[in-house]
Amino acid sequence: MRAMVVVAERRESVPSGERSLKRAGARVLLVEDDPGLARLIRRKLRQHRFTLEMATSVDEATRAFDRQHADLIMIDLDLADGSGWQVIGQIRSRAPVPIIALSSRRAERDTVAALELGADDYLSKPIGLDELQARIRVALRHVAQPESGAEPIVRVANLELDLEQRRIVREGRSVHFTPTEYELLKFFATHPDRFLSDRKLIHAVWGPAWQGGEHILHVYIARLRRKVEDEPAAPRYLLTESGLGYRFASEPDC
Repeated sequence: MRAMVVVAERRESVPSGERSLKRAGARVLLVEDDPGLARLIRRKLRQHRFTLEMATSVDEATRAFDRQHADLIMIDLDLADGSGWQVIGQIRSRAPVPIIALSSRRAERDTVAALELGADDYLSKPIGLDELQARIRVALRHVAQPESGAEPIVRVANLELDLEQRRIVREGRSVHFTPTEYELLKFFATHPDRFLSDRKLIHAVWGPAWQGGEHILHVYIARLRRKVEDEPAAPRYLLTESGLGYRFASEPDC
C-alpha cells in the first residue's frame, strides 16, 4: 500500500519562531581568539540586535555554553589552547544548536571534516561580514518554529515529521537530527517522488546566496542516509538519480 503523505500548505512569510528570535535578540556565542576579527563581528551582530557572548578558548567556550545555551555558535577551528573541532564535538553531543565553523583553511577536506563532525556551515577566512550575517539568518531559520495553524504532521515512507515539535520518528523511534539535517530531510519529505537537483536542494536549505561548493550537500546526503536507511550503502528511500540529482521515494522498491 502506498505510504500516506500529508503536506502542509504554508504562507510565504517569516516563521513566527524567527520573528521572536529577531525581536528578543538571538543569543550568539562567538569562539574566536583573534581580537580584531572578534571586534568586527561583535559590532556587526550588535547592529542587528543579537545578544553576543564571547569566548577565546576551548575551556571558555564550554563554560559559556553550559552557563547559557546559545541559539547559535560560531567557532574558530584553530584556537590557541586547543581545537575548535573539540568544541564542536562537545556541544553537538549535547544540543542541536546551529554551529558555524570559521577557519583560514580552504581545502575541501577541512570543510567536509567540520561538517561530518557536526557543524552546520563552514566559512573560510577572510570573512565577509554581510555573508556571515546571511549565513546566520539561514541557520536561525533552521531552528525557527513554523507558523501556528499549519498542518503539523508529515508522513512519508518510514518517517513521521512533527513540524511543530521539530521531531522526527522512524519506525516508532525518535531520531536526533541537527538543524540543517532536519531542514534537508523536511524538504525531501515534503517533495516525495520528485527529482531534485543539487542546485534546488542547496537553494532550499542554504539559500540562493550560498557560495559554497556542492560537496556540502553530498556530505549531508550521506549523513541522512546513515539515519534513515537500513543499509546506507544501498539506499531504498534517498536515491541518487544519475544526471538529475536526488529523489526521496515514498514507496521504495523491495
